Amino acid sequence: MSTTDVVHKWVEPRMLRWARARLHLEAADVVERVARLPGGAGSYRSVSAEALAAWEEGRLQPTMADLETLATTYDCPVGYFFLQQPPAESKDLSFRGLDLSKPGQLGPETLVSIERFKFLAVWFGNVINDLGLDWPVMTGSANPNDPPGEVARRERARVGFSPAVRKDWVDANEAFSWWRRAIEGLGVFVFELKLDPNEVRGAALWAPGTPPCILVNRHDAESAAGRLFSLLHEYVHLTVTRPGCVCDLRGTGQEAEMETFANEAAAKMLVQDEDFDAALHESGLDLEALRMGHHWSDAEIDRVRRPLRVSRDVLAIILERRNLAPPGFYRHRRGHWDARPRGNGWARHHPTRAERVLREIGYSGSRVLSGERASSLSPLDVGDLLRVKVDHLDQVLAALRDGGRQV
Repeated sequence: MSTTDVVHKWVEPRMLRWARARLHLEAADVVERVARLPGGAGSYRSVSAEALAAWEEGRLQPTMADLETLATTYDCPVGYFFLQQPPAESKDLSFRGLDLSKPGQLGPETLVSIERFKFLAVWFGNVINDLGLDWPVMTGSANPNDPPGEVARRERARVGFSPAVRKDWVDANEAFSWWRRAIEGLGVFVFELKLDPNEVRGAALWAPGTPPCILVNRHDAESAAGRLFSLLHEYVHLTVTRPGCVCDLRGTGQEAEMETFANEAAAKMLVQDEDFDAALHESGLDLEALRMGHHWSDAEIDRVRRPLRVSRDVLAIILERRNLAPPGFYRHRRGHWDARPRGNGWARHHPTRAERVLREIGYSGSRVLSGERASSLSPLDVGDLLRVKVDHLDQVLAALRDGGRQV
């Protein structure tokens, strides 16, 4: 360890403890998360539980490379570790669709992603203002008392969606990409981060000083089809201009009605009645028998949904609404699907560093960072935002300029 690499008395041990505790991480969790940081072995300095304890107790001082690793692991700026007391962090997010006691019980993975979601929203909001960018955003046009079908028709027209557009999609990935770009074209930021869907499946945030933002789970159980439903569910929340929310799709308690409204409007944005009728007819299923028995297997649901490029959630909601399934069908099946073991949504493809950044910050984020005025931003700040070492930053920014259309 060189003397020039050591950060001396300015690192505040209590801030190291606070940064870890705010995410409910134990020392062993930190070691594991460091080993899984993006970029592979060698991109970040490894951390041991013993070293972490020594730093937090003030017996040893971490190097700047160590602090970069911890900042990435805790999703906070390196500068936090030099403060004398914790900063005042945003409290704009309120948990909807969850028990009041649930926010304090969220797991580290979800907490990390929620903190990063807030950080990204504030960071891009500040940059848009600081650079003086012309960034027109959507206006909320819906009311929870509006019929969900009316909201769906209005929003489909706003983004230019039609059944003809759907015919050009090869699979659910193309469907998700189309809708993501269409929504981001309205000035919305869409971020993909990992969430535990048994805790929170998506989020929306539109707070003072931030553009409207949506968080979708990059490891959704149904991959792109599931992410698409989460995306539109959260988009509906933005249309009713209710800023400051994190919500899951099941919805309980006093917010259940709003969650049901968002579910139904999102489903209708994806599939109108005539689309569903056509897919149902083409499926060849015995509809009379299904009506009599009120039983739909996953295989039968899949036969109808796949040509429509939508998730099982969407079909279950439509079946219940059309009285082709009994009341409570969606909630029951959602619980059944949630109980199943979940695989890694990216298991068959390991994204490059540039792909990871593009998927995480989306078209809106790449548009800000690849614009002409972005050259005035500090490389250290941009690297901190993207969790990319400065020596890799030019490569990633080039990908943002040349590959944003791939998001």
